[in-house]
Order: sequence, then structure tokens, then C-alpha cells
Amino acid sequence: MDKSERIPVGRVGTLVVANASAVIGAFAFAAVTAMHLPARYPSHFNAAGQPDRWSEAGGAGWYFMPIFALGMAVAMIALALLLPRVPIGLVNIPRKEEFLRLSVADRTPIIQYLIRYLLWLSLADTLLFVSIQWMMYRSAVDVRVGGTWVIPLVASTIYAVGLIWGIVRIYRMVREATDRLPSRSG
Repeated sequence: MDKSERIPVGRVGTLVVANASAVIGAFAFAAVTAMHLPARYPSHFNAAGQPDRWSEAGGAGWYFMPIFALGMAVAMIALALLLPRVPIGLVNIPRKEEFLRLSVADRTPIIQYLIRYLLWLSLADTLLFVSIQWMMYRSAVDVRVGGTWVIPLVASTIYAVGLIWGIVRIYRMVREATDRLPSRSG
């Protein structure tokens, strides 16, 4: 790919900083709450929101969610920032054949949206992991607390809706761009 075909990333610094801040916040939350954990805490929940697996306090297991959030954030940020540098044929998006027929100028807003979408999705991942850890913490310190599963359920629902919305948006962007192409029958 020559430089004339490269698509600029656009202004995404704020989203990268927000992702980094959320991951740092996830580790800070884990560190603060680790000091208040009982000897055993719930580490897995069944479909009814009841703890069905327990872990011992004091180990690295309490940091699984922030570590996983960090790994996902690094992977998704790297994917987003490297997206303009990979051969365009490797990009897998809805209506790919139509997307590949577009000029670089017509692809640019779609790729830039995809970059921002991946960064927002990464941020949502981290917030989802924090909400799950919050549920674990609340269950650990007060097993009488009912409905601790509600926040992760709401976070999961928002995440799923955002995921679907973003895919539909990309589909529509490609369709609108290809509808503007001159007709090939003629």
C-alpha cells in the first residue's frame, strides 16, 4: 500500500486517554477493594446471579478483571490505530465487496468511524469488566445485598446494543457510499 492510499486515523487521542484512564481506574478499584475482601470471595456467578465459585483473598485472582481489561484495551487500541496501515482487503466489515469498490476518499470516513467505534468498544469493555468486579466485591462484603447482578446486566445490555448499533452504522455507511457510485450498467 502506498502512502497515497493510507487513511488518516483522525483525532482519537481523547478516546485513547479515556481507555487508559478506565484501565488505570479498574486497577485502582481492584487495589482499593482488595483491602476489604473477606478470606473467601465469590469469583463466578450462575445465571440467577448467585455465587457458584469462590476464591481465596490475597492472591492475584482479584486482579483478573483489570488484567483482562488491560489486555483487551491494548489489543483493541492497537487494532484501531493500525487499521489504516493494513492492506484494505484484510479489513472485514459488512458489505465488504462494495466497500472494496470505493475510492480511498469514500473509504476514509468509514475507516475513521470504525477506528472510533473500536476505541469506544474498548472503553465499554473495560467498564463492563469493572461492573462485574463491582458485583463480585458487593457479593463478597455483603452477601445479603440483592440485585448485585443488575449493574453488570445493564452494562452488558448497553454493550450489546452498542455493538449491534455500530455494525449497523458501518453497514449503512458502506451502502450509502456505494449508492453514490456511478452505475456500471450503461
